[in-house]
Amino acid sequence: MTYLAAIQSIITSMKPSPPNFIYERQDFANIKVDALSPVRPVVVYVQDYLGSLLVNRDMRESQTMTIAFLYKTEFEMDEMVQNAPLRNKAKELAKQFIKLMVLSNLFQITNVRYSLVFDRYFDSAYVGVALQIDAQLQPGECITPSWTESLTVTPSAAQNIAKTSNVLSYVVGGNTDWAVTSNQAWCVVTPASGFEEGTITATISANTSGVSRTAILTITCIGAGNTLTRTIIQAGV
Repeated sequence: MTYLAAIQSIITSMKPSPPNFIYERQDFANIKVDALSPVRPVVVYVQDYLGSLLVNRDMRESQTMTIAFLYKTEFEMDEMVQNAPLRNKAKELAKQFIKLMVLSNLFQITNVRYSLVFDRYFDSAYVGVALQIDAQLQPGECITPSWTESLTVTPSAAQNIAKTSNVLSYVVGGNTDWAVTSNQAWCVVTPASGFEEGTITATISANTSGVSRTAILTITCIGAGNTLTRTIIQAGV
């Protein structure tokens, strides 16, 4: 059995109903797939799920496959809160696929990595989850992948700034959708949301009140629901 045949047998056993395949080899030059895999992929469209399943063309040699479960979306990349439900559905499909892959006893899986996906193809955008799977087509032990959502925001220490107008930057890292809010009108944060790595910019107005003031930024890990807070203290004199 080939890798592709083995993958197809797993996909056809997925519930509640097997996705339909439209299988074609193409380089997808108009889609930025580099974030999913460093190699040019073979694309298998999964019509029932409004998305795609991607498998490395050189999978037999590399023994590494990239599979993405994608949904069509009407929202843009900076609207991650709205895109989160579709991404969560894609994540559940990815979990089911790995579970079935292990139960099939066809593969020896040594590593599974997942990342979030957003891209646009002409007038259509899609979101989802990409899996990078290191596996050999032979029965063997399989690792249990971790699906933990993680989020980091640096700097973590409170920022003390002068009373003049200022701009601060926070670096976001992780593997989840996130959203950020400020509790003060004089501290404006952009973008309001994102996914995985990014930069949050806090634009602070000059403080003319004569007393110090404090703003709290709340960064929410949409996938897990937990939050991080960052403090900005602006002098008044």
